[in-house]
Amino acid sequence: MRALLLIIAAFACADARSAEPVDAVKASIRDDIAGMAASRKAPGIALALVVDGKTLWAESFGQADRGTKRALTNATRHAAGDLSKPLLAALAVRMAADGTVDLDAPVTRYLPDLAIAGGDAAGLTLRRLLTHHGGLPPNRYAGMYRTADEPAAPLPADALYFAQPPGLVYAYSNIGVELAAQALAAAGKAPYPQLLRERVLEPLGLGAAGFDPRDDDARGHRKGKVLAPTLAREQAALGLKASLDDLARFAGHLTGPDAARYVPLYEESGTATPLDLDYRNGLAFSVFADPRPGVGRIARLTSFYPGFRGRIDLLFERRVAVIVLANAADAADLVDEVVPKLRDAYLKATLGIAPRERDAAPPATVDWPAGIAPDSAASSYATPAGLVATSPTDDGFDARVLGLRLAAERRDDGWYRLHLKILGIPLDFGFLRRVLVAPARVDGRRILMGWAPRQRFLLGSAWNPPALAEPWRRLAGRYRLTNPDKLTEELGIQTMRIDESDGVLTANYALDSLPFLETRVPLEPDGERLRVPGVGPLLGERLDVQPGEAPRVTYSGYVFEKVP
Repeated sequence: MRALLLIIAAFACADARSAEPVDAVKASIRDDIAGMAASRKAPGIALALVVDGKTLWAESFGQADRGTKRALTNATRHAAGDLSKPLLAALAVRMAADGTVDLDAPVTRYLPDLAIAGGDAAGLTLRRLLTHHGGLPPNRYAGMYRTADEPAAPLPADALYFAQPPGLVYAYSNIGVELAAQALAAAGKAPYPQLLRERVLEPLGLGAAGFDPRDDDARGHRKGKVLAPTLAREQAALGLKASLDDLARFAGHLTGPDAARYVPLYEESGTATPLDLDYRNGLAFSVFADPRPGVGRIARLTSFYPGFRGRIDLLFERRVAVIVLANAADAADLVDEVVPKLRDAYLKATLGIAPRERDAAPPATVDWPAGIAPDSAASSYATPAGLVATSPTDDGFDARVLGLRLAAERRDDGWYRLHLKILGIPLDFGFLRRVLVAPARVDGRRILMGWAPRQRFLLGSAWNPPALAEPWRRLAGRYRLTNPDKLTEELGIQTMRIDESDGVLTANYALDSLPFLETRVPLEPDGERLRVPGVGPLLGERLDVQPGEAPRVTYSGYVFEKVP
């Protein structure tokens, strides 16, 4: 009896010791998070900490619906948005394991009638589609989201075109992921939602997750207002409804005894190219190296969905997952604050690892990637942030982007430090102190390379504006959006202006969330269309032009009509 009591006591002590770190984590951040959930930005915040397959802490704060004051619980389903993708990737991995699909076979094996403008669809594989190396545009934005009472609009056939050559560079594409889901459905001989439920959701204990909305789902919010329930056209890529409990159970499989089965979701999949620089991703997550000893690599996925924000960080070498969800469009910064707060509180409590200094300046020397050569600054770069125009200075170059003027000062290691330039005076400003840029050459291309504490990455590619014929110049003017929808409402886009200056054509618009910045998207003629030039994410997209007395420009399904 005494031996039995000693064993029981030993286990009790072990449980108490294992609980201590989590208690310390809760004590250090719980009140802060509860305060965030009471703010106007975030009606509700849900978080989970999963270690070695077990959920050590899962808690929801605030309201699922500010209009009805309904409380947010761990069982309340959120619009998962981009967090739908790891479940799709898990299905692909399971189907590859049982021989139903081959991740590296041409996707035309499963979709033999697939045709994609501007290239050969046989160059696509499931691996390329899921790792965003398929070269397809990111979205056909018009009709991407709808309310439950609106009819579903299928993706138009003219949305399937190659914005980049397949396999050239990482470029996030929901269209590509949705195409992968169609291939899985064809190979599995069943609709995708059925396959996902039978092969992933139910076996892993995520039975409450699904695509059909329910009355007890969390409601999205924007600027404090409750939004109508929203559905995604690309359901497989974006449309899952899942609770914190669901996602924590899934994270338990990624960090628990069967974690090896899901390694392809976050380990580099062999699709990396020279233009990706340090960027690496698996079939679902992007992977970053944490500079702190003992932390290892972090797999990350961030979700943006109308009225919702979310993020999962997976420290797979430490078998730790952190999940944070919020039901507000304005909560992206809060999600990005809570995730490292929870992750680093756990690392400090268990391993004594101090939080990473988020505002640290770059080190004195930053290495250059292998095969990358320094270059002088090109006069123009096409980037996801729009046109970057440069001019040389004595110690570097000046750059104009997003309506801002920046001074790039050359360092001894060949990288350039950025300053905001106001009235001709270079000033330090916020995040600019933590990043570097460098003109470079890779594989015969002139690129603009960026550095942040996690990685070196592609910012954009050099662009030489072609000569503009007079009909293209006449497009310059102000345009009104004629077919607004949920997405343009979320972004605050109502008008667009096309400018022609010094032979350069740009589409200019301001975002409601960042009214002090203006995106200038470079445009070049491409036959009877216009094209967004450049290599990389959000580049290579097409614009259809309807000339006449009141010209119309169709950009990713949105129709802009010139205002007299």
